[in-house]
Amino acid sequence: MFGKSLQLVFLCFLFTIASVLNASAVNFADKLVLYLDFEKTDGEEVTDSSVNNNNGTILGNVEQVEGKFGQGMKFGGAPEDYIKVEDSDSLDITDVYTIMVWANFTQITGERHQTFFDKGCQETIPGGWRLLKSMEGIVLWQVTNGGEWLPWVGVAPSPLLEPEVWYHFAVTRDGKGITNVYKDGEVLISSPSDDFDVPINEDTMKVGGSTFWGESNMFIGILDELAVYNGRALSSDEIGSAMEGINATAVDRSGKLAATWGKIKER
Repeated sequence: MFGKSLQLVFLCFLFTIASVLNASAVNFADKLVLYLDFEKTDGEEVTDSSVNNNNGTILGNVEQVEGKFGQGMKFGGAPEDYIKVEDSDSLDITDVYTIMVWANFTQITGERHQTFFDKGCQETIPGGWRLLKSMEGIVLWQVTNGGEWLPWVGVAPSPLLEPEVWYHFAVTRDGKGITNVYKDGEVLISSPSDDFDVPINEDTMKVGGSTFWGESNMFIGILDELAVYNGRALSSDEIGSAMEGINATAVDRSGKLAATWGKIKER
């Protein structure tokens, strides 16, 4: 009887902890339209872990390697070295959005921009967007509108970025028209952007470079945990949680509690 009473107390304790975790856990699935964690690949395709099936096709010298969390993808830096994600309505980000990625530069050079991802960001397409590190070291969010470049949002972090170091980058735009560019969970720059809506384009998304600009805009290094939210601007706290790993914060905690609960019930 005494043992059962202790077990009941322990179960109540577990349920209390579970309630706290569930209440504080971020719902990372809401408005998530692309999530490439790079865990699932057959060498030709990477799987989108959102519900939208925006899978990517691996092209050129791109290989699965150890990433920030589990596996990532390493890009060689040539114009043909990227992952192609076909256009879909879910990727038509316009006024409210979040895009984030972990990046580790194999080399940093002043002779090229290094684009993390790009969708239609070229002079011949009426509307597009990309996030990159410029050759001057600026972390830069760029949008085109009708073939013209809108004022970019970016700043050089201090200290400057270094090779062989993992960095987390994110860009958000909220319902008030404020665009924020983040590095490692901290806002690098915040800018009003009332006229900064992203025009819809039907171009493919390129992960690992801007192929229109050739080798001078391709990424050299490893990318991991690429996530795109359409219609949702994550807060600073939510971005901080995402830096722990979207799967880790959204799934693993409840999974561990469920496993513990199952073991107790077997006693």
